[in-house]
Amino acid sequence: MRETKSTYSAVVVRISNSMSIDYGFAPYGIDPHYENARTLLRERDPQTKVIDDINIKDVETFIKHLRIESSIKKPIGDLVIVSHSLDSGWMDVDLDTTSTVEDKVGSDPAEHTTYEVLVQAARDKSVRIPDSLHQKPPPDPPGPPIPFDVHIRGCRIGKSPPFVKKLKEAFHSPNIVTAPIHFHFVAPYLSKRRPIKLWASFECLLYAFQILRPHVPIKKAKKMPRSETGKRQFLNKQEAVEAFDKKGFEYIPKKPPPTVAGTKVPIQVWKKWIPDNVIDMGKPLYQKYENIKLGVDIADGSNRDLPHLTQLGVQHQFRHELDKHEQSSIKTAAKPANKAEEKEILTKAIKEDPLFQDDYGLPMYVRHGYTKVEDFLNGLNWFCNPSKDGKLLTCTGYQDVYTVLVPVLDPDNNNNLFCNVFPFPGSGIKLYKNLSVIDGRLFHRA
Repeated sequence: MRETKSTYSAVVVRISNSMSIDYGFAPYGIDPHYENARTLLRERDPQTKVIDDINIKDVETFIKHLRIESSIKKPIGDLVIVSHSLDSGWMDVDLDTTSTVEDKVGSDPAEHTTYEVLVQAARDKSVRIPDSLHQKPPPDPPGPPIPFDVHIRGCRIGKSPPFVKKLKEAFHSPNIVTAPIHFHFVAPYLSKRRPIKLWASFECLLYAFQILRPHVPIKKAKKMPRSETGKRQFLNKQEAVEAFDKKGFEYIPKKPPPTVAGTKVPIQVWKKWIPDNVIDMGKPLYQKYENIKLGVDIADGSNRDLPHLTQLGVQHQFRHELDKHEQSSIKTAAKPANKAEEKEILTKAIKEDPLFQDDYGLPMYVRHGYTKVEDFLNGLNWFCNPSKDGKLLTCTGYQDVYTVLVPVLDPDNNNNLFCNVFPFPGSGIKLYKNLSVIDGRLFHRA
């Protein structure tokens, strides 16, 4: 599973027509971004309430709390669930307390949400949202539940429609489940003078343009000819710039897609945001804030320290991360004689693995960024280790993941920033919203 994890959690713009209260959940823990998300949810909308209970650690308990807590007036509105997420179909948040699915990210039973966790949850009804949450309470007759939506706020999780579809099935009753198809960036807008004050919070989206390369030991990679750059990681900026430009990435089209094609990302973007050092990994190799125009002045003139506000500082990044997949306990008749035989055994095992079948709900090769199992096998560089008795083989494949994050701009509005700005009292900033969950270029809806 590619672990290009979001470092930003985000909130939802209320689109429900109901006057009911929406309820939000972001797990407690050491991650400061979840606390930031809870603060944003509390401050941004009087019709959104956050359940602040450190004992609520998973979605199942969150739903149960909404059902049994007498102080929560029914019917409620939409639900908002915040979680770090991956476009491969993975959420950091723990879905339920009953899952017995092995979590390949690092725990057993699962403490995160994978497609397999959703399959079990849908079967066991562990996170089914009861109709009573959206019906009138006694003594009134309950009647049919009012329509409601569930908004997942996790970066690029909308890029995995099978995952979102299965999540909706597990919830059972929502009208629509929404999920962003781009990185979701949230930041405070602070005063420029001391004492520093929080004047507003804003959210916007970032493209995540991404290229994959087989990971080769660096000494070997440096000896490979330039003609084989597609078979190894990048060694310098020029190789990365040329590859990103050749890929032909496009910006989102004008409305209504898909009848109008988007414009190609110019090579100047790659030259600007890809750093000279493309070999190191870990934290973003390059990040910088750049002011992006809004197209309007959202200062109302009441704050003498903020006479105008026509642009916002948005982060840009270049990331280089290592993705891997382990195929373990492959049975062999005898110890493989060479690497070619190891690859042959691995290929057979993967093609017979139920998780790699084309008709599986979310095939494993898709989670690593491929549309065919053969491309997955060739896209990773494999290292195999037989057991001492030669009867079992464990193979691990590695690939480099390169990601350029730049803001999503509105092609229908002079390429101004798609964003929502939520002012705090006395800031002198006006409420501004042009980032909508009903825009299919920005959010997936299931």
